[in-house]
Amino acid sequence: MLHNLVIVGGGPAGLSAAINGASELDGVMLIESGRKSVSADGAVKHARQLGGQAIGSAAIENYLGFPKSITGASLMRLAEKQAIRLGTEIRCPERASSLELLPDGTKLIRTKEGGEYRTKAVILANGLSYRKLEAPGIKDLLNCGVQYGAPTFNPHKLGKCTICVVGGANSAGQAVLHLAQNPDATIKVLIRGTKTIEQQMSKYLIDRIKASANVEVLQGLSVVEALGNGKLERLVVENL
Repeated sequence: MLHNLVIVGGGPAGLSAAINGASELDGVMLIESGRKSVSADGAVKHARQLGGQAIGSAAIENYLGFPKSITGASLMRLAEKQAIRLGTEIRCPERASSLELLPDGTKLIRTKEGGEYRTKAVILANGLSYRKLEAPGIKDLLNCGVQYGAPTFNPHKLGKCTICVVGGANSAGQAVLHLAQNPDATIKVLIRGTKTIEQQMSKYLIDRIKASANVEVLQGLSVVEALGNGKLERLVVENL
């Protein structure tokens, strides 16, 4: 079968391309690798999940049509339903592995699962991955007090605690505001490097962070080490 359009990546950009493409064309396909997990024995599994990093957002407030905000997961579920309703064929979990230009000008996409899809046009919406902290102790305490991505759980369950959010862009800002709903938590925003929070984050997030009594912004820092016995207990930082 010759597709008119194949999109690689099922995050916000890929789903948006699928919705717009399928509203004008037949034969639109979206390929997404899905959620990756690693079991205790080291086995890697991929499960169906679209939405990319956006699904970890606790509240998206600057998107058209949602004056009271919407969670990233809810927005991505709506986008997936819309893409399917318009006729997009979704292949997930499936991992694109190669792209070949054929003599007739069409493209051939192969996947690690053995799929071969010929298409007139390709959109690569591969998305991003979180930058990992390289400080000693971080890897050992992953999921034991250290996590990547914005939290979506009820922050009140944490009780009285200190939480460090490392990062100064919008994802960090959304995480901070979500966690700050717990009045017993002290949130410290650690901005690495020389850029200020004003150079990285949207103004509406900055204004709310500054108005939050339990949030402190610390700029120009570097994370040196994570310490703890089975769970994160201390984070060592230094001024740049």
